[in-house]
Amino acid sequence: MSMSKEPEIVIVGTSQDRVSYSKVSIKEWKRLDCESALSYSFHQDTLRKIMGKTLTIIDACIPEAKQNKAMKDLVRQAIQAEVEFGSEMAFDQEELQKMVPENLDDIEDISLEEVLGVK
Repeated sequence: MSMSKEPEIVIVGTSQDRVSYSKVSIKEWKRLDCESALSYSFHQDTLRKIMGKTLTIIDACIPEAKQNKAMKDLVRQAIQAEVEFGSEMAFDQEELQKMVPENLDDIEDISLEEVLGVK
């Protein structure tokens, strides 16, 4: 990835009960008088913990296999959407696309659980 670009931080704003996300430079962020920022890896780890705990609760509450699987699939989809959103905000998607091999046949599919380290 290109390191010539100044690092940015994603900030959250609210206006008329609407949430918005924007990227600001480190210098601009410091002028906002913020005390701390969270990294993408922190965001991903938080989602991993939430998913693990939620799947455990589903296992404890829904013994019937079809309902259990359906509920877990819904939770996985919801968390996957947030992981993808975080990735889009954290990484330059054009630079990432340049790293994708032309022949994807040799790439092994992995599950969201494997990515987040949840069993």
